[in-house]
Amino acid sequence: MCETGDIENIKKGDVVRNAGGAGMIIMNFDKYGNTTSSDAHHLSVAYVSYKDTIQLKDYIMSNSTPTAKITFGGTIFDIHPSPTLASFSSRSPAKYNGNIMKPDVTAPGVNILSTWPVEVGLFPSHLKTKTFNFASGTSMASPHVSGIVALIMSKLKYENKRQWSILEIQSALVTTINTFDLDGRPIFDEATFNDSANILQRGARQVNATNAMDPGLVYNIELDDYVANLCGMFSNNNTEVQRFTKNNKQCTRSISGEQLNYPSIGILMASSPASTTISRTVTNVGDASEIYNATFIEPPFVKMYLSQYQFSFSRLDQQITYDITFTMNGSHPGSGVIGQGELSWVSSKHNVIERIQSEKKDCYNPAHRIWCWLCCLYY
Repeated sequence: MCETGDIENIKKGDVVRNAGGAGMIIMNFDKYGNTTSSDAHHLSVAYVSYKDTIQLKDYIMSNSTPTAKITFGGTIFDIHPSPTLASFSSRSPAKYNGNIMKPDVTAPGVNILSTWPVEVGLFPSHLKTKTFNFASGTSMASPHVSGIVALIMSKLKYENKRQWSILEIQSALVTTINTFDLDGRPIFDEATFNDSANILQRGARQVNATNAMDPGLVYNIELDDYVANLCGMFSNNNTEVQRFTKNNKQCTRSISGEQLNYPSIGILMASSPASTTISRTVTNVGDASEIYNATFIEPPFVKMYLSQYQFSFSRLDQQITYDITFTMNGSHPGSGVIGQGELSWVSSKHNVIERIQSEKKDCYNPAHRIWCWLCCLYY
């Protein structure tokens, strides 16, 4: 029995095998929860969750002649809960400009069967043959997202429609996610082992390829808006801004991150002043004539007011701008509190979801913000 981590688990197996061992059990620490791997070992290996690790250790400590066997039960489908957030998945908040919430979305990235450059096994020839291996991480999640992007662009070309900008495609991914797992419950976080993943851990939730190809509405951001955001971050210091833009752009205006036309919203909330208003612009990429109505879940301690609660579109690529005002509701929750909510634009065909989150921190620290699908930061 070996604990996971420190060195590659396959190398641990080689040590056990070379010492004459018949098999090995890889045990999770508490922070790894239920996330287990499917590595190409050179002997029989079983990975167990942290919960099972505790049971195994208790069994060994209470039994003078412990025994175990490893059997292969075939590929098992329909495991629940699914999907879940891997223990090693990247999490927020961002140290800088935290009012732009990250991550945006999650995608399948654990134990993905993929092509592999060399042979896998005990005696690989290191030749580039038709080989496959299981791998995990962003190397596996990114191709899933890239594939959806390719599907979107291909569909637009096939239908002879305007190609969307990169930010519009990003918006389509963020606003059309799988809201719950297969059992209709919040997506489970393997790292916390008991709690559902929150907005800073899983972003908007898991991408949905079918929905992303027909989002109905999209949010777009112009390059000059990003430059204005940099100007706001660096107090209109042209030299610092030019380090990022690699050109001679000068600061003519500045905006904070929550004012970017992003498919999520981050707002600082204080007891005084207790009101903040931001604007968003949506572009119609659904049916030429379509009506959307607003539904929302307010973050705790926050009231939301929209400048309009219904959109009526009469043509493709028509744009509508609306305002959202956030005000404190009731007693202030105290510093460091994070809340989250959602704003959805719903038609008879589409459901466009924008995230909201809130947290209270020191109002004078520029790194402290609110992250939103809808999101509020209390200070």
